[in-house]
Amino acid sequence: MNESVLIKHIVLVGQHLPLMMSAAILSSQLADQPVRISAVEIKGESTSQIESSGSEFMSLCDILKLPFKTVMQQCQGTFSLGQHYIYNQRDWFVPYGHFGIQPSNNEFIQGFLRLAHHDPSLKLESACIAAQAARLGKFAIPPTNRPDLHQALAFAVNLNADAYAQQLKQFALGHNVTFMPAINIEVTRSENQHIEAINLDGQQNITADFWIDCSGCLARLTAQDDVITTQSPSLYWNRQAQCMVDDEASFNQPYTRLHTSPWGWLKVIPLAGRVCIQLEYASQQVSEAEINQWLCDYWSLSATQATGIIHRQNQLTMREKAWQGNCLTVGDGAVNMSKLFFSELYFIQAALVQFLDSYPSLTNQKVSADWFNRQWQQFIEEANDYVQCHYGLIDQVNNTNTSLLSAALQQRLDMFERLGRLPPSNTDAVSDNAWYGLLAGCKTATSKQLTSLYLSNLSDEQLHDSLNKIKLSIDKLVAVMPRYRDFYQQFNRSQGY
Repeated sequence: MNESVLIKHIVLVGQHLPLMMSAAILSSQLADQPVRISAVEIKGESTSQIESSGSEFMSLCDILKLPFKTVMQQCQGTFSLGQHYIYNQRDWFVPYGHFGIQPSNNEFIQGFLRLAHHDPSLKLESACIAAQAARLGKFAIPPTNRPDLHQALAFAVNLNADAYAQQLKQFALGHNVTFMPAINIEVTRSENQHIEAINLDGQQNITADFWIDCSGCLARLTAQDDVITTQSPSLYWNRQAQCMVDDEASFNQPYTRLHTSPWGWLKVIPLAGRVCIQLEYASQQVSEAEINQWLCDYWSLSATQATGIIHRQNQLTMREKAWQGNCLTVGDGAVNMSKLFFSELYFIQAALVQFLDSYPSLTNQKVSADWFNRQWQQFIEEANDYVQCHYGLIDQVNNTNTSLLSAALQQRLDMFERLGRLPPSNTDAVSDNAWYGLLAGCKTATSKQLTSLYLSNLSDEQLHDSLNKIKLSIDKLVAVMPRYRDFYQQFNRSQGY
């Protein structure tokens, strides 16, 4: 295959939500390009009942011009303002929105940490409108004339996975994507390992100029010499248990809960009158039967509910080169991290947006692939550092020292502990707000060196006065917000948004 080629036909191969998400994004963003898009839909069971997104869901709605409210209503969507952490007798809140009043808040956070150094009872979330609203069971979508509050009250959503997949498939069909079902595929490659064609069920040959592997179906048929683990092999959370439990209290909790268990991190996702419980664990430490018994005891599950506990394998790997030749691998085939902290769709959306930035029509694919792989490697390394930081906390609880912290993560932890700052990042894989929220909750900045000129001219009394004014402003805003239960019922009754 010529390295410089006009792409006239793109074929996506995959299953369920990863395939539908990819088809929707590409068909929307390439609608004005002379390219045909086909999607090979491999038969298989859905791996999840719930799609728990981050705040990127609203960006996706903007990109695709999806009717946000319609999607939410048809997919039984619920809202989340952030994560409530419970760890080692401490608890804190990490919002999707920002801390303080202004989005650019590094100076505010450093001033806050200076005060917290002398008064450990101070919590960063006390100066966050999203955290205060979540704690009080309140929620609102700000009006269009308050863009400042849209950033402060950024939210994630939890959707019925099957319904969401159908929504995205209908969107892709409306943008002229051709879907082809298959049970088995065979891949034909050229001497330079580019994909020449795939055969569907021994009957139909499909050719294309470029391929998108959405679920790892093509990657599983190729050499895996560039696959590396994203977690320490000596303490490997290689299994996940999941179950659904009725819980009316979920209507009062516009947030996700994350807390440590004897086995690993446990995540509780609020739905409409139910919660989805997800628990990661290491199979070499505990059996499925023991996990089932612990969940039954912890959540008072009946025998019938216990039969609904599902156990799945965690691969926890990533490919060093997601784009090879004329094929881009996205989703779990490219990077498979803990689903407690990043959804598969998050990585798919990020990879395809980056791919579209270097869309290789009429350009050199090798140059584009090399650039993409370098940028993508930085992206997933920072995301993996965020996950590893959570595993490091589990290590501390278990009094072990088995996490493999990267040099970048160690630098980030050291800088925060010494200076209350974060090093500059080359990616947007994890927001500064998420890093600050996590580290401020579980660690304490121990120094006030290298403060800004502005902060160095302020006394602690002046900082306290500023903080109290911010808290008062936040309290007034939260006071007029509706209860989450009331908002949710009204949201699902009304039309349009």
